[in-house]
Amino acid sequence: MLNRILAIVVGIITGFLIVTFGDLIVHQFIVVPDGLNVLDKKSMTDFMATIPTPYLIIMVGYWLLSSCLGAMVASVINRKGWRNTSLIVGTILMIGAISNMLLIPHPIWMLVVSAIGYLPFALLGGKITSVLIKP
Repeated sequence: MLNRILAIVVGIITGFLIVTFGDLIVHQFIVVPDGLNVLDKKSMTDFMATIPTPYLIIMVGYWLLSSCLGAMVASVINRKGWRNTSLIVGTILMIGAISNMLLIPHPIWMLVVSAIGYLPFALLGGKITSVLIKP
């Protein structure tokens, strides 16, 4: 049980680190206007509309990668229960992404891709680990 909890925590931390790293990279190429009020939904919606789609696609790529690699790390720690561990990690990361998108308005396609993609990518990461590292 402790092994499973450790796996989930480490997988989530791994996922959050990947998302943070990806966001930092993408934000290097996005010009944030002076005086942007991040607490004003209209201002944030207008700002998000100025971000070129390729940068948004890269951000979503990092989000899905976070689910895959977070699940891989969790599955290395908890190899016997890799499927459930992977799904828990993917679900928690997905909830974080969707919460972020509800707080900061994102294009609807990003919400849809996240809602659809997080769990399959988590399972993919767990499956890769289960094939490469036998329990």
